[in-house]
Amino acid sequence: MFARFNRVRSLCYSVSKVRAIAAALLAVIVCLASALPTLAQPHAPVPTSTSSSTAPPTLGQRLAWLETRLEKAREEHHVPGMAIAVVQNGKVILLRGFGVAGLDSNRPVTADTRFAVGSTTKAFTATLVGILADEGKMSFDDPVRKHLPAFKLHDAAADEQVQIRDLLSHRSGLAAMTMLWYGTDATRDDILGVLPGAELLHPFRTQFNYCNEGYLAAGVAAANAAGTDWDTLMADRLLRPLGMTSSNTTYGAAQADAEMSLGYTWDKEKELTEHQPMRRVDSVGPAGSINSSVRDMSRWVLLQLGRGEIDGARIISAEQHAKTWEPQIDISGDMQYGLGWFLREWEGKRLIEHAGGIDGFTAEVALLPEQNVGFVLLMNQFGCPLQELSRPLVFRALLGDISEPAESAGGGGAAAEDLGRLTGTYMGTFAHFKGAAFKVTQKDGKLFLDVPGQMNFELLPPDADGKRQFAITDQISVRFNQNAAGEPESLSMYQAGMTFELPREGVVVPAEVQAGEVPEYLGKYHDDKLKIDVTVLIEDGRLAVDVPGQMVYQLRKPEGGARAEGAKWVLRIRDSMWVVFNRDAAGAVESLTFTQDGAEHVLPRLAGAGGAAEERLPTAAEVVAL
Repeated sequence: MFARFNRVRSLCYSVSKVRAIAAALLAVIVCLASALPTLAQPHAPVPTSTSSSTAPPTLGQRLAWLETRLEKAREEHHVPGMAIAVVQNGKVILLRGFGVAGLDSNRPVTADTRFAVGSTTKAFTATLVGILADEGKMSFDDPVRKHLPAFKLHDAAADEQVQIRDLLSHRSGLAAMTMLWYGTDATRDDILGVLPGAELLHPFRTQFNYCNEGYLAAGVAAANAAGTDWDTLMADRLLRPLGMTSSNTTYGAAQADAEMSLGYTWDKEKELTEHQPMRRVDSVGPAGSINSSVRDMSRWVLLQLGRGEIDGARIISAEQHAKTWEPQIDISGDMQYGLGWFLREWEGKRLIEHAGGIDGFTAEVALLPEQNVGFVLLMNQFGCPLQELSRPLVFRALLGDISEPAESAGGGGAAAEDLGRLTGTYMGTFAHFKGAAFKVTQKDGKLFLDVPGQMNFELLPPDADGKRQFAITDQISVRFNQNAAGEPESLSMYQAGMTFELPREGVVVPAEVQAGEVPEYLGKYHDDKLKIDVTVLIEDGRLAVDVPGQMVYQLRKPEGGARAEGAKWVLRIRDSMWVVFNRDAAGAVESLTFTQDGAEHVLPRLAGAGGAAEERLPTAAEVVAL
């Protein structure tokens, strides 16, 4: 019911950067020991075309293409330093550093420079459980209390059922409790001691809710099963066996490491890179405290693509390893979560990946298992858009067409347009972006869309439907909508089967409904399954449904009229979802039926829930997002 439509890419630790669910709607655009034991050498020039009349590019040419674009992207996103390791067919084919590990020292980044890898640690913790399962010491399906007796959930029914698997897949219902440990001296025991009193944000096993504290509990449970502590378990069972000898799991070890990079953040408003001190996160170590280099992390990628085997040695059985890649809970669209991994597709190919973000650092680990390709990218800038942009860059470099789009005579289709008429400001109307200004500009015959707080994205020329894809990914596109006079009056943004509307600044959107037109619809309706009350209200002259913890979903007025019996109020962001208001024998509205992809769910109207037309106040989640 009212599934979360988010990409869930905000995996960072900084409270100031925590995004509300809806803020992640555009997260896919926020950002884009080995055979080669030393840094990659310069490669041959990349061919300008890969048409059938020329030979396909060599591996060296593909890597040169990738390195050039990574360096350009690093400069565009003001990243002081970063490093990448790329693995293909069981070999490390690229180990390379870019930029510097410290702006003051100008110490160059190498394949051995250490970075905080953040939440990519989670897959390590899940793998430890699989290793212990091979040894018969625990399993993913063990009750949490079998290995962590003090663990307890506030909900009695959930408490009886909760397993290690639930904690590793973020489906326990626990809310994120970042303020327990972020910037505090709380110990692991302190945090675990608070969990029994925490009410569940969502009913057990019904929704994905990212929770670092759940991973802490799972990691401590694994350590207890092994008769040690988590840091020792990680070192003994994974880091050392993999040859990740320069990696560690504590703040103290990182600070004592001469190869550790400094961390930074880019202030877009000030146009300034600022030092961001590393955050001590030892208290939730199993959720994200590993510090490593791309040389070490390439070993992790090799293990993953080897399905638990590396250099002929099996670290975890194929059976247990496969469990970490199995879907455990739906997130949105085609995205699911496994055990420490986000699961989805990239251009029809199975994609296994996870990001990491912690003060001063961003990381990405991504795998295409069937293509035997994977990479790790580590950066010393927090919240860097390259975390997302790196995937299409790397995968295109290795598997796709690396020829540049041919320019048409006269400067190309985009240049031939009157792009100036499209430029201007378009206003966000949804979730975290409500009221935010999206600016469209042109430069050198190309059109760009500046997403607030993110980056300036190049738009490709329109296709037959008038949609313009983002240059860095074909998963997002926009279309300019014109009025009768042929002037652009709004922008539609398409992503993951959803459509978001952005009217042009100054354009007055006519109201579809007035409060006096549908007073019987307004008010609260109860979702017994999720234990929440949703509110039907008027927003921007449109009927809308406010779902706590998510966003306000505006509805499209039915063609037959607002009060037509059985009329479908379709969600404006997705036409496979709609609301129907149900009346009793006396004609009073008694419930609403929400339909999502064919499945119906009835929410009774609360007694005395007459609505009001006053302006809606922000929800708690929206306040947190701000």
